[in-house]
Amino acid sequence: VGDTLASAIGRRFGTIKIAANHPKTVEGTFAFLVGTSCMLFVCAPPPDFVMACKVVLCVMVSALLEASTDQLDNLFVPL
Repeated sequence: VGDTLASAIGRRFGTIKIAANHPKTVEGTFAFLVGTSCMLFVCAPPPDFVMACKVVLCVMVSALLEASTDQLDNLFVPL
């Protein structure tokens, strides 16, 4: 979900590049964060606030990893 949203939103609405020579955008990374968080909260709601914060933190780390890799993110992000 996150990778697909990042690609679609980043290509369509992305204007702020992560880096000058990097094709990924801030908008795509934010779409990854929101989409993945929403999917996790719908499919597996966390039992309490502390766990919800941990889930969002893990999604943030995944979003940053996805944004920092070029084409190998499908290999590294799940690991």
